[in-house]
Amino acid sequence: MSMKGAVQKYVHDDELVFFGGFGNGMTFSAAHEIIRQKKRNLKVTKCGGGILFDQLIGAGVTNHIITSHTWNAQGPQPAYNLRRSMEEGIPQKIIYNEQSLFMINMSFFAGYMG
Repeated sequence: MSMKGAVQKYVHDDELVFFGGFGNGMTFSAAHEIIRQKKRNLKVTKCGGGILFDQLIGAGVTNHIITSHTWNAQGPQPAYNLRRSMEEGIPQKIIYNEQSLFMINMSFFAGYMG
């Protein structure tokens, strides 16, 4: 199945989307396809959001983030789209739920356990 087909079939507006991967294994192809398809109001989660979440914020895809951090490409400093969204509401105000890596992983584990 192509990424385009997977996003069309499985990702819908107003849903929760988990992004896996870390470092060079981040799921940019999925994020970019979600942006191309103009999905909206997604609640997104990932252990460490990084620049991937900053791109989703800038594209207006997400209105709620659950992560341990969102940094820009230069490292541990505020991501520009996140900062603009939090301070000015551009492109929209988001809910930013920052948790420790341990808490996020335990949340995923609890969901798995039922």
